[in-house]
Amino acid sequence: VAHKDGATTDCHNYAPVNVTLNLEQGSFTMVGSFYISGLLGYAGNTATDCTNEGTVTVSGDYDLYNSRYGHLLISGCIGRRASKTYTNVDNKGDIVVNVHYTSKANKHSSDPNHLIVGGVFSGFGGEVAVTGCDNSGDIIIGEGTIVDNADVFLCAGGVSATSAASVDLVNCHNTGNITMNGTAKHGAILGGVLARYVSTAVVENCSNSGNILVTTGKEGTSYVKSLYVGGLSGSQSSKAVTVTNFLNSGTITYQGKVTDTCRLGGVVGSQTQSAAAWTGIVNTGNIV
Repeated sequence: VAHKDGATTDCHNYAPVNVTLNLEQGSFTMVGSFYISGLLGYAGNTATDCTNEGTVTVSGDYDLYNSRYGHLLISGCIGRRASKTYTNVDNKGDIVVNVHYTSKANKHSSDPNHLIVGGVFSGFGGEVAVTGCDNSGDIIIGEGTIVDNADVFLCAGGVSATSAASVDLVNCHNTGNITMNGTAKHGAILGGVLARYVSTAVVENCSNSGNILVTTGKEGTSYVKSLYVGGLSGSQSSKAVTVTNFLNSGTITYQGKVTDTCRLGGVVGSQTQSAAAWTGIVNTGNIV
């Protein structure tokens, strides 16, 4: 379903979703972001007891250098979400991305147009409460992925990739692996649960057991300028994040080529938030 304003209950997808992009510079002007998902592109209300089991495969060219907006958001279950609640929404399908992505800074925001990939959700744009939402599908950022701009991040997270507003994550778990073998000329942010926080958040009774493997540049000419990886999140910035009872048992393996900053952590790769209240935090995963 591309767009649904009403509540969604007991919705399931078992079919593969295959998208080949051919969006060339100057062919059109994007005035909103582009969402690709196994279940709902846009969920304007609550979602409960929903599952995606189909593989989501996205390839091709996404060139928005002259457009006003244009995040590319890819997810197993739900793309854009309104300020609502989401309960027992699970992704079991793999997500495979091989996209040549070209964009410049968003003309209407200080935040650039990012390439965003999440297991269950692509990202949270409004205040949301998320309970019992799990990802077991693998996320594969293939060698064909090239983020070809100096101020655009590639963000990939097991449950969700980004959070731009207040979010509560309760009893959410990732068991899927994340593999990064693409080029990100500005940087990549990878997290077992939620890759990038830029607002307040509460994380309670969540875990990651999925492995995160970065092989960019091991062979060939691909590279990442800056890399931030964590079992919970790759980057936490701007606001306070409260974390209670989090376990990471996934292994983080770096075998790639980073030309600038490389920060790897069992829980968080980079943390610059103003205040943090963390209790019951356990990491048993190796960093290799």
